[in-house]
Amino acid sequence: MKILDLQINTNNPSELTNFYGSILGFPVLNSSDETVRFQAGTTSLSFNSSQTASPVTYHFAFDVPENQLEEVKVWLDLKVQLLTDESGGGTFHFENWDAHSLYFYDPAGNIVELIARHALPNASDAPFSAASIVNVSEIGVVVDDVEAQVVELQKTMGITPYRQAVHPEFTPLGDEGGLLIVVKDGRGWFPVKNMPAQPSPVAVVVQANGQIYKLRFNSSNL
Repeated sequence: MKILDLQINTNNPSELTNFYGSILGFPVLNSSDETVRFQAGTTSLSFNSSQTASPVTYHFAFDVPENQLEEVKVWLDLKVQLLTDESGGGTFHFENWDAHSLYFYDPAGNIVELIARHALPNASDAPFSAASIVNVSEIGVVVDDVEAQVVELQKTMGITPYRQAVHPEFTPLGDEGGLLIVVKDGRGWFPVKNMPAQPSPVAVVVQANGQIYKLRFNSSNL
């Protein structure tokens, strides 16, 4: 599965324009007071102005070349404060996924992940920069009933749980190329745990099983 286009909300588009565009160096495709759109590898990523006063937050992930996580860490250390585990380490190993990840908060409070998936043939010798981002590979979708949402997506798109059985709290759907992370409302986001997942508007265009799907989760102005 591939995430081709992702639109999520923010309370301050201009703040994210500066962070992703100027600090991290993502190409800005267009920008206004109401929205900003970046190129993130093969994915178009948009932050749209929220119509609600309450903060909206998300979890999403960018794939990076599978052999460059240490370079990515050095690159990020100059720009953000990495989230750490209980021992103070900033690199998280997911043995079942054959992957390593780094996490940080962006200025909007989103939990952003950069993940090296070692099963993917995307190793690179080029110095790491924002241009090295492969794609947006994950977006968190927060729902009241994980199992019901999973069944609906399976029927609609033919996608299946990734490397685990369906779980009522957390079920990733898709494959190494792209994942919908379906989680229950109120479940803590990894790796911080004290940030409960909350339903926030998501509009995503994905390619799965040779078809293009335009999906919307939670009512929104998207």
